[in-house]
Amino acid sequence: MTKKFIFTSILMLVVLVLEAQTQKGYIRTISRPNRAAMPVSEVTIQVSEGNKSVLSNNKGEFSFSCTAESYRIMRIQKMGFQLVDKGVIGRLNPYSAKVAHEIVMVSQKDLNADKKKIENKAYERAQANYQKRLDAIRKEMEEKRITEQQAAQAEAALGDNYQKFIEKIENMAEHYAMMDYEGISDLNRQIFQYIENAELEKADSLINLKGDIEARIKEVKKQQQTTEAVDNLARKMRENYMSRLNDIAEDLYNKYTIYKSRFQNDSAAYCLERRANLDSANVKWQIEAGVFIQYYNSDFTKALSFYQIAIHQSQLQYGEKSEWTAKGYNNIGTIYADKCDFGKALEFHTKALAIFETVVGAEHPDVASSYNNIGNVYVGQRNISKAMHYHTKALFIREQILGTEHPDVADSYSNVGYLYALKKDYTKALECHLKALKIRENNYGTEHPDVALSYNSIGTVYVGKSDYAKALEYYTKALAINKDVFGIMHPHIASSYFEIGTLYLNQGNYAQALQYYNKALSIFEKVYGMEHPNVASSYCNIGMAYTNLGDYKTAMEYYNKALAIFEKELGSDHKITKHTKKIMNYVAKKGKIKIKGIGI
Repeated sequence: MTKKFIFTSILMLVVLVLEAQTQKGYIRTISRPNRAAMPVSEVTIQVSEGNKSVLSNNKGEFSFSCTAESYRIMRIQKMGFQLVDKGVIGRLNPYSAKVAHEIVMVSQKDLNADKKKIENKAYERAQANYQKRLDAIRKEMEEKRITEQQAAQAEAALGDNYQKFIEKIENMAEHYAMMDYEGISDLNRQIFQYIENAELEKADSLINLKGDIEARIKEVKKQQQTTEAVDNLARKMRENYMSRLNDIAEDLYNKYTIYKSRFQNDSAAYCLERRANLDSANVKWQIEAGVFIQYYNSDFTKALSFYQIAIHQSQLQYGEKSEWTAKGYNNIGTIYADKCDFGKALEFHTKALAIFETVVGAEHPDVASSYNNIGNVYVGQRNISKAMHYHTKALFIREQILGTEHPDVADSYSNVGYLYALKKDYTKALECHLKALKIRENNYGTEHPDVALSYNSIGTVYVGKSDYAKALEYYTKALAINKDVFGIMHPHIASSYFEIGTLYLNQGNYAQALQYYNKALSIFEKVYGMEHPNVASSYCNIGMAYTNLGDYKTAMEYYNKALAIFEKELGSDHKITKHTKKIMNYVAKKGKIKIKGIGI
């Protein structure tokens, strides 16, 4: 009798414990100005305990038993939806019998529609700002306040900033398109809406109403120190601190957006760095600061530092097998690729790919991006077969997941087309580039730098096919777009002249080739100054034209100018410098010109 009572009591205790440890959750969509939040049903949620999976019901609710004091959610998935905060994957969460675990998702369809709307507004505003700044530069030149060369350099810098800004529009649009309006203040709601509508001055004015941002940072930092010193008030003060910190962080991002639209890159970088330094534990902020510094400032050392902090924090908070850790590895890989250290780049991209495949599955945009980056590394190593393997895999996933009209799909077609051209399979190369062109035109219209990029790629294919008339047609289209977008004094314009000059060189029309090479040289000299590798490359091609004309003496004059720049800027052991010496040695023998210090 006693034994039976003990057994029954223990069984009842176990049942009570399990009932008390049921963690509840709720999944909803983001709230937007034109859409209320809605529950999301049939979402697969996989939790760490026992690797179990549950589905959300038609009210967006789910629950699972939790026998520990904490748990991790390892996977959240539904076709056509994505997480707003990917950091929830792998994060350690305390069990709560009272507080449901809220997860916010967004449908890909709604996200794409909101992104497109925001992108269009931002692009229109950027074009207006660009034209206003361009007119101001030209007025200064007309009024003799700056020289023609200073104007050329200013126009080139402005054009570069404009191009880089429109390339970042998609990322910024996604940031705001994924903004959850649930529970935010009316003032912040108004700021976000102004940003989305590209009414940036109004947004800036509202942000400034909150007070000086530096004073706010000092205030919140002081509050942070207080929370660490006063244990009995730590929880409440930390909640307040985190709310204000996130508010400042969002305003720093808003300021960054505003500065970027004005092409004020130093101020934009300052905002992202300040945000990252506000909270070194925020992995996303570290990565975003690193990406901007790497891409816009070309400061690889500082960018690498932010990525390393991001990886360290990600490993502490989410473990090695997390999306954020993979993103950090991926971005370090891109730095090594930019530095042409392809062995290191491949090492980090491979680590990123392995984690992405484990965490998000084999068919995911992040996996496709890893394949794309690995493909680019193999292109740098001139391993065409492996590059084709990875770029083709990236293309397949992007088409399946993002749809056939996504800009990333166009990028993949362009990469594959480039590889076919290297293999001299011009039919397939042309087919890929035409597909990329169609997608870019559908997304951006016919007057966009990416469309010009496709035209240039198609022109190069026709050069390979020796169809110079067609090649010239596409090069001319690209040149016209770049002139409309960047003006007449920009490196992109010089590059178009360079391509057309090479086309005429291949045709044997050396006089025309010289005309276009000299146009390119004139722009490069004004934009970069007299001692730049692009200026040296122009000298080399002018030398090549004179070589084909049989004027070896003039050719050698240009080769000598090029060699002097290459040796100074790249070093005497660089492969380009050595190749230039080989060409000079050949030309010297051909023209029976005596030269010193040049050898194969």
